[in-house]
Amino acid sequence: MFEVVGEASDAGTAISLASSLAPDIVLLDLHLRDKDGLWALPRIREGAPAAQVVLRSAFPVSELRFAAFAGGAVGYLEKGRSPLTLSNDLLGICGFLDVIEAGIQQAKARLARNNHSPRLARRFVAEALDRWGSRAEFDVIQLLVSETVTNAILHARSDVQVSVALAGDRVRVSVFDGSTRGVVRRPALPESTSGRGVAMLDALSSGWGVQFTPRGKCVWFDVRAPMD
Repeated sequence: MFEVVGEASDAGTAISLASSLAPDIVLLDLHLRDKDGLWALPRIREGAPAAQVVLRSAFPVSELRFAAFAGGAVGYLEKGRSPLTLSNDLLGICGFLDVIEAGIQQAKARLARNNHSPRLARRFVAEALDRWGSRAEFDVIQLLVSETVTNAILHARSDVQVSVALAGDRVRVSVFDGSTRGVVRRPALPESTSGRGVAMLDALSSGWGVQFTPRGKCVWFDVRAPMD
């Protein structure tokens, strides 16, 4: 799920790498070779504002939680946790509340309601399709995933679940949210920065729809995936 793009043992290098590489997540040890992590934390946040920083230390969470959040970290991990759980721990802290591989070619992820979720959803769907060797139009799928997840977060005001499935020559992405309000087609002026979601689904997908449940709704769309 994760690709390591850089490693550093001292604060100066860590700050420089974060600024130049713009990673999605920074796992920051409290004890660095020259400075401590709390000193480096705000400087990493300044150099890589889009990165989510997770502090890691042997100290109990209760002792450093406030300092971590005050410095701009999104969470804190104790070193006593098993390295085997590190990936899932990071997913949970950084937005993925749950990830389920349901069968060979279907996967689901539950994401928190925050500004990082559309980007995490795009990454999740792309990695799933890459694992399956799909030849679908990634750019189209990424754009529609971003639109549907953003719309759910803005209007449903709830966590969202993203499901992606590959069946024959079709990729289906479904976005579940906690609102029973339908999808509204809003007129989008040329200078508007929003309101084009339904128009994009009409123009770029091979089909889409809305299904309602007692707890919310699902907006789904299909994109053709050429077969070998």
